[in-house]
Amino acid sequence: SGKRVMGLVPAEGLATSTLVPQSFLWDVPSNWTLEEAASVPVVYSTAYYALIVRGRMQPGETVLIHSGSGGVGQAAITIALSLGCCVFTTVGSAEKRAYLQSRFPQLNETSFANSRDTSFEQHVLWHTAG
Repeated sequence: SGKRVMGLVPAEGLATSTLVPQSFLWDVPSNWTLEEAASVPVVYSTAYYALIVRGRMQPGETVLIHSGSGGVGQAAITIALSLGCCVFTTVGSAEKRAYLQSRFPQLNETSFANSRDTSFEQHVLWHTAG
């Protein structure tokens, strides 16, 4: 019908046409390009599968999300925050940290750890001891 949609297919996605169940399609916001929209279903389904399906994350839990500024990382942070979870994330630069702080104002100074070494382990342990 000419409608701009994004979605997922269960298999055989490399084709000139495919039948997709309506439950796997979402409208593309008018201010997004189709290229931007194409990245959303995969990163969110990956994060959802990891956190909810395999990780069985429950509301209010604490989660460490490595590489929070990447696509899957941002999707994971969004999902975790929507469940009221305490989020720790690793970043590799001050710029990535500043970006995530502006995108997710719920994250505070202690939410961030360094992804370039193993200090994130002690950081999370220190801030969750109690």
